[in-house]
Amino acid sequence: MRYKLLLILIFLLLPGIPSQAEQDSKGVFDYTAYDFEAEVANIDGEWEFYWHQLLEPKDFTHAGDLKKAYIQMPSSWNGQVFDGQVLDGKGYATYRALIKVPTDMLLGIMIPDINSSSAVWYDGELIFKSGQVADNPESIREAFEVK
Repeated sequence: MRYKLLLILIFLLLPGIPSQAEQDSKGVFDYTAYDFEAEVANIDGEWEFYWHQLLEPKDFTHAGDLKKAYIQMPSSWNGQVFDGQVLDGKGYATYRALIKVPTDMLLGIMIPDINSSSAVWYDGELIFKSGQVADNPESIREAFEVK
């Protein structure tokens, strides 16, 4: 069984104890006044979720045309309801979160092991890719697929 997933996960990693800033609104996290020197930041909360849509940053210029839901992260989409349909493990989606950070600080990004095909963008640039994300089974290459 193959799983297709475009997963946009960004974890900010700095020395300290894991913590979370307030979530501004669904899919938006505000870390502009966060004390990064005291704590590690994470982005657990509600993320935008685009089922059966493989999107890149340029696709959000007309985001009003996109069908989205919100999903609690971290979590699986298994059992989630999207457009009246209960989702199982088969399919593909885009997860999206907007993260406001200070522009005058050097921050790191930790990307955990992702066992599905995935691509991660930060500030409009592709910064991580694992496997080959695709919307058809013939084109997908899983993250740790052995040939």
